[in-house]
Amino acid sequence: MSTRKLNHYIDTSPALHSLTQQAQRLMALQNTFNALAPQSLAKFCSVASFENNVLVIYTDNGAIASKLKQQLPTLLAKFQQRKIEVTSIRVEVQAQPLHTNHHKIKEIALSPGGFESLERLADNLGDSPLKSALAAMLARHAKKN
Repeated sequence: MSTRKLNHYIDTSPALHSLTQQAQRLMALQNTFNALAPQSLAKFCSVASFENNVLVIYTDNGAIASKLKQQLPTLLAKFQQRKIEVTSIRVEVQAQPLHTNHHKIKEIALSPGGFESLERLADNLGDSPLKSALAAMLARHAKKN
């Protein structure tokens, strides 16, 4: 779908048009906040809403929220200097989920001597789960080299 068609649907739907305007306003406020706030704090913050001249900022954790709250009088004055009608700023903690991958397989590297020793061990073992596991590991390692 072309941009022109998409814009036509947005412009003809009052709900979508209002939503688009609100999103653009929040993006502009986010850009202004990023320019005004200390960079060490701004990268951990996001503009959440702006209603009734109250700007709501989400932070990643309580420590950032505490530091940002110390900056509020200065930030408020800077917004007002830019003719943005912000009468107060509210800071809320909105923790981000940790992205951990518990299923990551640890990569190992076998030396040629280690590979040969494990190969000999597998050859000397009788049929067993250990022999199967060693054979699978040696096959994976052989594919890498």
